[in-house]
Amino acid sequence: MSVPASPLAPRTLRPVPINLVFQHRGFQFRVARAEGRFGPQSFRYMINHLGATLHQSAADFGSAESADRAARRFIDDALGSFAYAYEHLDADC
Repeated sequence: MSVPASPLAPRTLRPVPINLVFQHRGFQFRVARAEGRFGPQSFRYMINHLGATLHQSAADFGSAESADRAARRFIDDALGSFAYAYEHLDADC
């Protein structure tokens, strides 16, 4: 008597390429799968504005969500630094 295959039998999962585009505070950023610290399951982000790439991270993120958070934090920090410098320049004039 043969045993039917279980629907819970292990399957080979094929990696799906991820290339997600988001907007944050006027900047577009892309999260993509890339070969990196976590092997083929690593992610990176690229920040673009008006067609120019402003920053590209290394593929050091283990999930798309962590790359997304890092990109948003990078944009917030950059805008915060710009605002701080602008306020101090304005105070000197």
